[in-house]
Amino acid sequence: MVATTLVLSLAGASPAEAAELQTTPSRVEGPTPPPNVDAPSHSSCRASKSCVRAATLSGVTGGLGLSATIVGATFLATPDRVDPEMPLQARSLRRPGIVTLSLGISVLAMSVVMAIAAGRAAKQRRSSLASRLGLRLRP
Repeated sequence: MVATTLVLSLAGASPAEAAELQTTPSRVEGPTPPPNVDAPSHSSCRASKSCVRAATLSGVTGGLGLSATIVGATFLATPDRVDPEMPLQARSLRRPGIVTLSLGISVLAMSVVMAIAAGRAAKQRRSSLASRLGLRLRP
């Protein structure tokens, strides 16, 4: 309260105006914020720890595979360099680029397969749980 009065008095407001501004509730103009409603989660792996682990591992391996694919493509796009001191010896990143690109693509494909498997396992778990309870699920 004292700090606000000090700021307002430094801004050129009289003490009476500062007291009036402090007692007046401030309103923020603009659209009203939406109500805090919990949105339903579309994650199908919520109940199974193994499904959550598989989905998380799929995301991590997908990121690693994508980054390895980008690095391999960059290595392949890099031109050969010739050392001026040793003109008969050229330095090439072609072979490491091919290896890194092929590993990146295979890890990326593995992450896609893992994501599909986790989704199918979650769907199968939901349908088996529903059949145990005697419920029907829409496809």
